[in-house]
Amino acid sequence: MLRAHIDIDGATEKHNSDIYAVIAIKHAESQVLHGENGGRRLQHVSVAQEPIRVGKLERGKPFSGDLKAKLNPGMDPANLRLVVFVQEQDSGSVDGAAVQELGALHAQTSSYAGVR
Repeated sequence: MLRAHIDIDGATEKHNSDIYAVIAIKHAESQVLHGENGGRRLQHVSVAQEPIRVGKLERGKPFSGDLKAKLNPGMDPANLRLVVFVQEQDSGSVDGAAVQELGALHAQTSSYAGVR
């Protein structure tokens, strides 16, 4: 189980935004059986898992909240990172992001001083 506390200073925010978190696998490999890459072993970096909607950042207001996310069985915390980003509701533009490596934290707790 991953637990994280997220603090975002929204004082300069001019639009309402959504806050998302994504657990990303830093390095993965796959063996391709068919197609143009058939027989090759491909390496991948920063493979995003399911995005999690953490909450809403209201225009001009700060956000403080906790995240709990279940890690898939067999996931090695040393090979994971947590990405948190703020996305404007209307335009879809990403206004800020933060990344935390989970390996050093043993996927127990991470804390964000801020996304912006």
